[in-house]
Amino acid sequence: MLWTWIDAHAATGGLCLVLAALGGLFFYLRLPATARLRHAGLPMPRAAWLGLAAAGVLALLALAVMVRDMLGLVQPAGCATCTDWPVLDEALHLWLAGHATDAWVCPVVAFTQLGNVAWMVSLSAAVLALLLWRRDWLHAAAWVVATAGVGLWIRAIKTSVGRPRPVGGWVPEGGFSFPSGHSAGTFVLYLMLAWLLLPYLRPAWRWPVGLAALAVALGVGASRVVLRVHYASDVLAGWLLGLAWMALVICAVEWAQTRVAGRRC
Repeated sequence: MLWTWIDAHAATGGLCLVLAALGGLFFYLRLPATARLRHAGLPMPRAAWLGLAAAGVLALLALAVMVRDMLGLVQPAGCATCTDWPVLDEALHLWLAGHATDAWVCPVVAFTQLGNVAWMVSLSAAVLALLLWRRDWLHAAAWVVATAGVGLWIRAIKTSVGRPRPVGGWVPEGGFSFPSGHSAGTFVLYLMLAWLLLPYLRPAWRWPVGLAALAVALGVGASRVVLRVHYASDVLAGWLLGLAWMALVICAVEWAQTRVAGRRC
């Protein structure tokens, strides 16, 4: 009952979350300096977060094209201009069916648990509690918007497209297939966590931590294809969704911090 209600209102919830975040950002910028966020270090270089913003826009456009393709392919008349993702997916699916062995299953199933919903919710709650304890209001709000928002958009797109999962998966999974929730969720969770840690890390450790977070996100997504519970295009769409949403949240925070830092100069 609860998940049915969430699915029916996920898009509306996602839009409301965006509006609430914009309102919160507006009021944050008008708080007294003593009431603002206490954070370590300076904001990211302007070129860095502008580059991330550009990557996010490109990811959003690519995701929009994929969603259009998926919606067009399920229409009775088909879609002459759409990429035939099912043909590409089925080719990889059949190759994996012929080459994957039972020896793959246990380690891959163990690794994919890094994208398990219960684990991600627990980790999200722990990080949020730490940020609130530190009275880091801006990053706490960004964390909630990032982690809760991506979940809402996953549900909204899944319900809209309604693509069935592959047949013959190594592990049982329910729900629709497109996009991969594990792929989008882990992309946002682990890369947002790496971003939060950056000010506290030595410069030499920042790139390794960021790349490790990216490797985990990409690895979890790939594991969903290996386990045959998602098609490759589901995972690609999940990564694009995660990148677009994460970029939106991080760039909004970095822009706000840049404004605040500029006022202090």
